[in-house]
Amino acid sequence: MFMPVIKEEDCTRCRACANICPKAVFDAKNGEVTVCSPAYCTGCESCTAVCPKAAVTLKQL
Repeated sequence: MFMPVIKEEDCTRCRACANICPKAVFDAKNGEVTVCSPAYCTGCESCTAVCPKAAVTLKQL
């Protein structure tokens, strides 16, 4: 199981992670990007690949 982690101070709120995630793990509302469904994360690393500031990492649980 994997857990996406957003480093808030580096996040530009571009929503790239939310747009590319095939499992809809992220929520992008009201100018914020959050991890809303971490249980669905498969560890595909799409979110980490598209993040322009490397603000998204995956932790293996």
